[in-house]
Amino acid sequence: MPARLAALVVSICCAAAHDGAGAETSPYYVGLSLSHGHESNVLQLADGVDPAPGFERADDITAISLLAGFDQRISRQRIYGSLSLRSNRYANNTALDNLAYSANAGIDWATVGRVSGSLRVSGDRSLSLYDEQLGVLAGKNLVTSRAVNGSLSVGVVTQYSLELSGGRRDVGYSLDDPVVRSREFRQDNASLGLRWRPSGMGSVTLSLSTTRGVYPRFSTTSSGEDLADRFKRTSVDLALSMRPTGASSIDARISNGRTRFDLNQERDFSGTTGILSWSWQATGKLKTNVFFTRETGQDSYAVLQFNFLPATLDYSRVISAVGMKVDHDLTAKVALTASYGVYRRSLVATTIGPIPQAPRSGNDSTANLALGARWAPWRSTLLGCNTTSSRRQASGDLTAPGRSTSFNCYAQATLQ
Repeated sequence: MPARLAALVVSICCAAAHDGAGAETSPYYVGLSLSHGHESNVLQLADGVDPAPGFERADDITAISLLAGFDQRISRQRIYGSLSLRSNRYANNTALDNLAYSANAGIDWATVGRVSGSLRVSGDRSLSLYDEQLGVLAGKNLVTSRAVNGSLSVGVVTQYSLELSGGRRDVGYSLDDPVVRSREFRQDNASLGLRWRPSGMGSVTLSLSTTRGVYPRFSTTSSGEDLADRFKRTSVDLALSMRPTGASSIDARISNGRTRFDLNQERDFSGTTGILSWSWQATGKLKTNVFFTRETGQDSYAVLQFNFLPATLDYSRVISAVGMKVDHDLTAKVALTASYGVYRRSLVATTIGPIPQAPRSGNDSTANLALGARWAPWRSTLLGCNTTSSRRQASGDLTAPGRSTSFNCYAQATLQ
C-alpha cells in the first residue's frame, strides 16, 4: 500500500473524527476511500485457460476513491446525489489500470394533492469481466452504463392510484473489437398500472409493461456493414409490498410475458419471471435478507443489486438466483456480514459474426460466498476487510468451470 495514500487516509480519518465530535449533520459530504487486496483470478478465466500474453491470472489491486454526495429535503421535495471516482491500479496486469466512476442524482416530489413522482439519472464505468463467449481478450475493456428513470403517481380515490413509469438504459464498451461491440445495447421501457393500498401495511399493483431495445452492432455482413438486432418485450406484472410487522417486510413481483429478437431468435423467451425479497430485523443487532429472482438477460440488474453475481452485466437467456445475507452488529462500532448466493444461467450465443454458425447453448451454476467485518472507530470513519469465494460448474459450448477467491481491506473517511 503506497505510504502517501495511507498517510492521506489517516489524516482524513483524524479530521473526520474531530469534525464528528461536535458538528451538526450536514446534507453534504465528501470523503476518501482506500483499499488494497488480492484476487486469484482477476480475469475470471475458466479452469485450465491461460491469460493472453502479457497478462497474469492473479494480481494485487489498489484502489483509491473520492466520494461526494448530498441529500436535502425542501418542503415536500427531496433532492439527492452521489459521486464516486475510483483509480484502480494492478501490480502485475498494469494494462488493466483504469479510472472508474459511479454517479447518480434524483428528485422525489409531491404536490399538496395526490400527485407525486420521481426522476433519477445514473451512470457508471468499470472494468468489464471476461467470459467464455468473448474468449481471452488481449486488452482492457471498460463497460459504461447510463440510465434515466422516472415515475408518476396520481391518486384516484383514497386507496387507489394510477402508476406510470418509464426509463432508458444505454450500455457501451471501450474495446474496439467486433465481438465486444456486438453486446452494446440500448433499451426503453414503460409501465402503466393501478395500485391498491388498503392500509399502511402493504399495497398491490397490477401493471402492463413494455420494453423496446436494439443491439446496433450485433453482427456484420461480409462487406463489413453493421446489422442491428432489435428486441421487444411485453408483460403483465403483479407486484406486492407488505410490512406485516415493524420488524419484517416482503416485496414480490411476478411477471408473465415474452421477449422476441429479430435476428438472434435463440434468445426468444416466453414464460414467468419475477423477484421475491424478505427482510427480517430479528433483533436490534441482527438483520436477515432472503432473495430469489428469475429474469432475462437485459433485466439482470435486479440480481446484480444484491451483489450475488461476479459481473457487471449478464447476457444469459434466463438467469435464476437465490441468496441470503446476514448483518450482525457485535457492538455499536463493530459489525459482521455474510452472504451466500447461487445463480443458474441458461445460455445461448449472444455474439454472431459474418459467417453463420450452428446454434450453441450451455448452462452453468455459480456459488458465491462472501464474509466481511467492519469497524467504525468514529462516526465518519470506517475500516474493514472482505473475503469472497466463487465457484462455477458448467456444461455446454458457451461456458466452462471456473473459480476465484479474493481478499481486501479498506479505510474510508467522510467529512459531513
